[in-house]
Amino acid sequence: IQSKMKMTTKAAAAAAAAEAQQSNTTNPVSSFRWEDGVPRNTNVSMGSTEKGIGVNIRVFMGNAKSVVCRNLHLSMGHIAEAIVFDKVQVVMGEIDEIHCLHSTEQNVSMGAIGRTTYHTVDELVNLALEKMGMEML
Repeated sequence: IQSKMKMTTKAAAAAAAAEAQQSNTTNPVSSFRWEDGVPRNTNVSMGSTEKGIGVNIRVFMGNAKSVVCRNLHLSMGHIAEAIVFDKVQVVMGEIDEIHCLHSTEQNVSMGAIGRTTYHTVDELVNLALEKMGMEML
C-alpha cells in the first residue's frame, strides 16, 4: 500500500511540475487579450451587473453574475461565478464558484469561496472568452 501511495504522490508531483512548466512557458496574461478594449479597472459599488470584465475588478457591496479578470477584490458583495488569472481577495463577500489556475493566489478573510475549479492556461482562456462572448483572433 505504501509503494502505491508513493507512486501516486510521485505521479501527482510530476503532473504538478509539468503544469508549472507549461504555466511558465505560456503566460496567461499574454494569452488573454487584456489590451484589446478590456478596461484596466472595473468597479461595482452597490449595484448589480450581469457580466464584468477588467484587468482589476473591485466589487464592494454589489453583485455580479460573472466576472473575468486578472485581479479580483471582493469586499462585502456577492459573485456567482469568477474567472481569475492572477489573484483573488475576498474580505467579507462570497463567491459561489471560481475558475482559476493552480498559481492563482487566493486570500479569504471573513468571506467564502464555494467551489474552486482549477484549469490549464488554455482551458481558462477559452472559458473566459466563452463567458464574455469574445473570440480569439
